[in-house]
Amino acid sequence: MDNPFDFVWGVDQDGYELKRVKDVGFGSLGRALAALDDSNFNEGYEPFSEYLVVAGCGGPIRYYRPLDNDGLWLRFAENCRHPDGVLQFANEFGSFRCPDRLGGKMIPDTPLIEFLNTSEHLWDVAGRLRSGDRSSAADIFGLSASRLPSMKVTLFPRLKSPGTFEYKFVPNSFRDALLYQAAEAIAGNRVFQRCRNEKCPNWFRLGPRAASDGGNKTYTIRREFCSDRCRVAAARRAKRGAVADT
Repeated sequence: MDNPFDFVWGVDQDGYELKRVKDVGFGSLGRALAALDDSNFNEGYEPFSEYLVVAGCGGPIRYYRPLDNDGLWLRFAENCRHPDGVLQFANEFGSFRCPDRLGGKMIPDTPLIEFLNTSEHLWDVAGRLRSGDRSSAADIFGLSASRLPSMKVTLFPRLKSPGTFEYKFVPNSFRDALLYQAAEAIAGNRVFQRCRNEKCPNWFRLGPRAASDGGNKTYTIRREFCSDRCRVAAARRAKRGAVADT
């Protein structure tokens, strides 16, 4: 199914930063992150006593619908395998956790290791899909319960039948939404293409599109760019390169 629910997420408009916090009650998490960050052993404090989190800077929140971009899980998987990529992604799309939309109460920041592990897992899934091995992708996707999307049931009014409602499953977090997209890619036999514009990190889905994604529009297997803007930008860059070689 295509974007079956109205999932809204928030982005701190002042951006995000990597912040060290005390490892209180998360010993294994702190040790895992310290193993990835050799600087932990060069700054004069006890190894494993702190770990890194992706923290919002406390600005106003911009809300959007992540699932409108059905290739977002691939952009995340490709770009969030190192801390710099995590920050770039978070600054545009938000962290795995965001302020409570009912009253602005802050909830915990996201440990960096959670981004890195989820990205590695989804990039592995993506590689198996690209090779055509969907059975293997499905096997590793459901390898453990912690890697499955967590959902909740929410009631929505039926637009065509005023006064009646239907229940739908909605992701509990941004991470769950990305995992959901990956599951849909496997179950729906979907094929994705990375934009050929070298300055663009977007992925887009090939094949027919549902009404919720813009009617009967189809991106054929020959499509190379996510938008006309990227196509024009790539052509201009190629032209400048040809002129420089003459």
